Amino acid sequence: MISILKRLKSEGYRGISKIEYDNGAYEIKATNSSDKQVKLDVKSTISEKVE
Repeated sequence: MISILKRLKSEGYRGISKIEYDNGAYEIKATNSSDKQVKLDVKSTISEKVE
């Protein structure tokens, strides 16, 4: 989990407000580098959905 958070920070995500683990993936709410609130689905790759 720490490596995921480090990777997200290095990619410009901040303001992480929620982390849940479900069905083999982490669901994380954060703010992206464009100041948009997003939901990230993290498995072996990161998928971003703007909210």
